[in-house]
This record gives sequence, C-alpha cells and structure tokens, in this order.
Amino acid sequence: DAGNSFQPQVTGISNSLNSLFFTTELNGFACGDKAQIIYTSNGGINWSIKAQVLSNSSLRSITFINSITGYSCGSKGLLVKTTNSGMNWSLLPQLTNLDLNSICFINENKGFICADSGKIFVTSNGGINWTAQNAGESHQNVECVEFVDSLKGFIGMSSLLSGSNTNLYKTTDGGATWQNVFLTMVVISFTDIKFTNNLTGYVCSDNGPVMITTNSGNIWRPYGLPPTTV
Repeated sequence: DAGNSFQPQVTGISNSLNSLFFTTELNGFACGDKAQIIYTSNGGINWSIKAQVLSNSSLRSITFINSITGYSCGSKGLLVKTTNSGMNWSLLPQLTNLDLNSICFINENKGFICADSGKIFVTSNGGINWTAQNAGESHQNVECVEFVDSLKGFIGMSSLLSGSNTNLYKTTDGGATWQNVFLTMVVISFTDIKFTNNLTGYVCSDNGPVMITTNSGNIWRPYGLPPTTV
C-alpha cells in the first residue's frame, strides 16, 4: 500500500541485517553481520544465504549499478563485488582500515563509499580504482549518501561531538566539493537519505525526526510539519 503500513518479514536469518536492495520487483538482496548476503527471488517471501565472505566482519550497505554488477561494503574496509547478478561474490582489495558505511553509484562508472573519520572514496571507472577524499572532519563518520542527479548529492554524518547541527552536507559539482547544509535543529547522527524524485527527499537519524525537503534539498523540515512552521 505504498508504504502506509508494514508487516514483519521472516528471513530465517539470525544475524542482524543492515541494508536492502532490489534489482527487480522479485529479486532482492540484503547484507548484514558475519558478512552475510541473503537473496530472495519471490519479492521477499523466502530468503536464502547467497554468500558469507568473512564470519568476523559486518556488511553495512549493498547496491547494484546494473542488473549484473553489484557491491557491498562494511567494517574495516571490507568491499565485495558480484559480476553475475549476485549469484557469487568476491572479496576486493582492502581500501582502508576504516569502516565503510554506505555505497552509492550515480551511473555505471561513478560511485561513492562513505567511511569513518570524515572520509569518502570515489570511483570514476566503475569501481576499478578508488580515491579518498576528505568530506568532513575527523570527528565525523560519513554514514549515508544519495544523489539527486549527476551533480547534486547529499551526505549525512554522525558526530562524536554533541550539539552539532553541521552533519548534513551537499555537493553541486558531482562530489568534487561539499558544503554544510544548515538545519534549524540539532541532529547528531544521520543514518539514511533517499530522494523519491528530483524535488522530494527524506533523511532519518538516530536522535531526531525524519526530515523532508520538497525543493531539492534547499530547505529541510521535520516530516509532518507544514513549511510555515520552520
């Protein structure tokens, strides 16, 4: 019913799951603790373990850049890849010792990985090479990333310092530079960002309400409040 209500879904997996991605209406993947990737071919009714890369690690984010190629990233620089629609996953060289928190591709070539200590990793050749950038401060962990188009995107961070309202950043040049987005409320830790179209987007956090924008990220307000209240 378009998200108006949700029911618990049994996966049969005992480990915590951290990220979900569907390549079609029926085929979907989820990743989680013990570096497990699970798979459904019937819209989430049944799930089976597709891969377990490292039992002492955690996968935190999973995405596909097309129907064939996908990536998942996680703790201590863990990065894995599939080139056969998720049927097999291979371990890639370690980018860093930092935790990798989220991965996003804006097309088949350009992608971003969010990491701890204010770092993001960028590829412009489909994940063959990655370059580290400083997107925030060392006391900030970059938790999530979302792009509205090829140039405009947002990253959300968690801060080790209390009382910070500088944990949402915006780029208008495809991720070359990032600028702070001023918010009228303190949000210590953003956890996810999603846009449903070029204008409407949502961010969620550990310690605050879901926030919404209806003008492509120029103004954000708590979801459920009219624009005139902020």
